[in-house]
Amino acid sequence: MQLDVEREELKGFSRSFGELEWLLLVLVMLYYSVPGTFVADKVALVGVMLVFAVFVLVFRYANFYLEEARWKLFLELWVLALFVICVLWFTGRHESPLVNLYLLVIIFSAVTLGKIHTMFIVCALAVAYIAMAYATVGPSIMSLQAFSRLMTDLAPTVLVAYITTMLSADVQVAKNAIKRLATTDEMTGLFNMQAFSLMLDKEVHKSTRYSETFSLIMFDSDGLKKVNDRYGHDAGDYLI
Repeated sequence: MQLDVEREELKGFSRSFGELEWLLLVLVMLYYSVPGTFVADKVALVGVMLVFAVFVLVFRYANFYLEEARWKLFLELWVLALFVICVLWFTGRHESPLVNLYLLVIIFSAVTLGKIHTMFIVCALAVAYIAMAYATVGPSIMSLQAFSRLMTDLAPTVLVAYITTMLSADVQVAKNAIKRLATTDEMTGLFNMQAFSLMLDKEVHKSTRYSETFSLIMFDSDGLKKVNDRYGHDAGDYLI
């Protein structure tokens, strides 16, 4: 049952991520089409958008019938991060009005892949941000005043990453607790009837599909009612 829940969760993440990819692409196209917006190399930016669109189409079509997995989200997130970096490079680098697109990558990483992966994403985006500033301003960006200002600009991004990962971790703890309460018996800690029925249905389906047999072992405690009547239900629970 836990695997089924995780599979449905991954499907939901994948659908949401697909929508995010297309919305991000549309946003960049709108920016490109607005008169007066700065684009350093329009041909290159169009090329980046086309490559990203082709990647999304091919990757999602090729994996349409495959089971969802974390590695797919991992790959798509890093491609999305690279796409954002390229867009910023051609729209003003570290001073681009689209610089907050970083936050979309970080938030989705925190929600789907957790703290450690988000830390690597934040580090990669920070290095790219500093490199873009260096390419624009030159070595003077490494002076104490300029570099401090650069770190101040990056601080909200780091703060968002930290808060999002903390909230995501809290939500995951709550989800695990809910799963445990929904699938286990409070007294024994064993799977309850709902979880047992789902597992049994899965085994029956597997047995039918592969023409195999499976075994089901049942235990019974004789005289449980007598124990409850004579010593009380607490004693009966202890016996179980």
